[in-house]
Amino acid sequence: MGQAIYGQLGDAAALTPTLNEAPCSELAFLIGESQRWLPYLPDLPARFGDALAQAVSAAPGDLARHTRRIHHAYRSLDSEALYGALLDLFAVLGHHGRELRRRMLSASRDRLAAEQEQALRLWLESGRRPPMSPRSRSACLSEGVEGETGLLHVREGEQVEIRDPLQEAREFIEYSQLEQAMDLLENAVRRQPERDDLRVELLSLYRATRDHARRDDFRRRLGTELGGLPPCWASDGTGERGSE
Repeated sequence: MGQAIYGQLGDAAALTPTLNEAPCSELAFLIGESQRWLPYLPDLPARFGDALAQAVSAAPGDLARHTRRIHHAYRSLDSEALYGALLDLFAVLGHHGRELRRRMLSASRDRLAAEQEQALRLWLESGRRPPMSPRSRSACLSEGVEGETGLLHVREGEQVEIRDPLQEAREFIEYSQLEQAMDLLENAVRRQPERDDLRVELLSLYRATRDHARRDDFRRRLGTELGGLPPCWASDGTGERGSE
């Protein structure tokens, strides 16, 4: 085991023998606040990201650690780690640090999947995480960690807010996420076919997108699931009947 390193890293080259002699040391404890150690650990690229994630977990409010982790994931061409690092930054800042979040997202967008970039963009503009945003196993803070639903326990007498699907759909529509809005409304109609407001909103989306094939396919599937299509679904609200 190499000798302990205290304080900030100065000349990284001078520390190279210590680091090389201590391959079993935990990088999160060996690394200071400098990035100059990176070139001297060419055989441990997978551990760079782990160490930076651990550093963020240890001090979630240290924005310098967040930005170092984001920069490293970007340089490593690791889009999943990059998305997880951005999720953690957004979760920690909440409604604050909008300019920092905007800069980090803009600089990272070319290495994010389209749905990841879109979810973060919506979060930036709306101030809250979109309900159907992609999750990430690389996120290490609570807002981004994937988990089993069985881990959620509601104490007796504690009320859980259940958001109305129509309200959620309209939030998607507000940000031109029409595909997500239709998915949400179709699922809601299956669960609550008696709700006329859901039907009207969904049919208006079909008309707006001119997606008559999707409308007719949903009618057929809904009729099969319910054992018959409700009369209110015989028309799209303009007198036009769906194809049989």
